[in-house]
Amino acid sequence: MKKFGITCIWFLVGLCFTVALASTTFTTSENSYSGRVSNVKRLTIATVPEAVFISESSDSVAGILDRIVLVNEGDDDDFTVTLKDENGFTLFEKSDCNTTDSLLSYALTFAATDGNDWPGIPVCGPLTVEINDVNYTTELQTLSLTSTGSDPNGGTFELYYGDANTAAIAYDANGAEIIAALEAITAIGSGGITADDANDAATLLSSSTVTLIFTGFDGDDVSLLTADVTGLTSADPNDVITITAVETVKGKYDINDVNIVLYYRDQRY
Repeated sequence: MKKFGITCIWFLVGLCFTVALASTTFTTSENSYSGRVSNVKRLTIATVPEAVFISESSDSVAGILDRIVLVNEGDDDDFTVTLKDENGFTLFEKSDCNTTDSLLSYALTFAATDGNDWPGIPVCGPLTVEINDVNYTTELQTLSLTSTGSDPNGGTFELYYGDANTAAIAYDANGAEIIAALEAITAIGSGGITADDANDAATLLSSSTVTLIFTGFDGDDVSLLTADVTGLTSADPNDVITITAVETVKGKYDINDVNIVLYYRDQRY
C-alpha cells in the first residue's frame, strides 16, 4: 500500500513539470535500446505523409515513457514532430527534423522546478503524434493540342478530372479561361490551379501549350487530366485532333514515410 501511494504521488506531481529532452543521434539499431531496461516495450506509429499536417493516434499506453525514436525516409529538412497525451498536453516536440538523419533518438525527462530531472514521463491513455510543416513539390501538368492537319477553327472541348468534367471550353480559349473551367469542378475548386502570366494568355493553337500548376493540392500526386475533343471542328473533317495532358512535375511530399518508435516501461498506479 505504501509503495502504491508513493507511486501515485510521484505521478501527480510529475504532471506539473515541464518536459525537457536530451538529443542524441541514434546511430545503431532502433532495437538496441530495448536491451538497456529489462521490461522495456516498444510501440511503433507508422505513417506515410499525404498532407502538410498529419495526426496519428496510438492505442492506450500505461507506463513510463522513456524515449522517442524517429525513423524517417525522404528528403525533407524542416518538419516538426509533436507527441501529445490524450488531453492534448505536449510531451515532446522537435522542430527542424531532417530526414537525412534517418534515425534520431531523444530521451524524455521531467524538468522539475527545483532543478532536478526525473527520467521518463508517466502516461496512461492513447498518445497522438503530429507531423507538421511537411515540405512538398507541387504538381505541374502541361496541356497540348495536336492535329493530323490544321488547327481546329471552331467548336468546343471538355476536360476531365477523374469522372468530373468541365463545361464546354471554346477551341481558342486561353489559359485563364481553361483554368476557370477546371476550377468550376467541385473537387478542384477556386484556387486549385494557377498559371503564370504567359500561360494565362496562351491558347492551345499553333502548337502552343498551357501549363497548369495545381497549387491547391499541396504535394498530392494529381490524376492526369483527360479531354473530350469530339466537339471540335477543323477545315478538313478528316483531321484527327487530340488534347493531351503530360505530368511535367510530379506532386510529392518530401517525407516518404515516418516511423515513430516509443519506448516505455510498464507501471501500475
